[in-house]
Amino acid sequence: MVCNNEWQNCFDKLETIIKRPITSQEQEQLKSYIDHLLKWNKSYNLIGPSTIPSILDRHVIDSAPLLPLLQNNKIIADIGSGAGFPGLILAIFLKQPAQINLIESAGKKARFLQYIVNQLDLKDRCNVYNERAEKHSLNKNNEYYFVVSRAVGTLSLLAKLSYDLLQPGGFVLALKGERSEEEIKDFLASPYNELYEKPLFSEIKEIGGANIVSLKKVSRET
Repeated sequence: MVCNNEWQNCFDKLETIIKRPITSQEQEQLKSYIDHLLKWNKSYNLIGPSTIPSILDRHVIDSAPLLPLLQNNKIIADIGSGAGFPGLILAIFLKQPAQINLIESAGKKARFLQYIVNQLDLKDRCNVYNERAEKHSLNKNNEYYFVVSRAVGTLSLLAKLSYDLLQPGGFVLALKGERSEEEIKDFLASPYNELYEKPLFSEIKEIGGANIVSLKKVSRET
């Protein structure tokens, strides 16, 4: 269980990152989400056991820096959503009518995601798809303005998986760690480099060693 002091510290950090007060409803939704995740994790191993003692910092806070970069009235895909980071965090804090689709190929994780969407009454802004990104793109070709990701391989792989999902001019927003610059160099040397504009790299000041890499899909089909 997470103690009250830990939650208060979490809310304070979140407000600094998203630059607005957190409502009481958002606080309760977030607490409920994490309580259910910790219970399910005992049987389904949804997140690594080593991250549980620092779950708020390692998962919740780490997902929040994407929020200021997103826009309402846009369709967002979280590919490889896992236990819901960053997608469910975005769904809780983004105001309607933003639409977030959680794409997760592992059945046990997809079932958990659907359970949380129902429990938190997020059905009007959040859908769960139990499939790989490659299959999802067959029915959702060029549909998304944003593709977000926190733990899906390298930047080059993410660029490949995202291309068919994105509208021309849409963005990949990838949460990355200390290897960000190395991954950017590898991406620039890959064939996927020609499908996107020059990567933008920004450090997350509130989280040491964390970065966001942004890729914009070229505005014309190539």
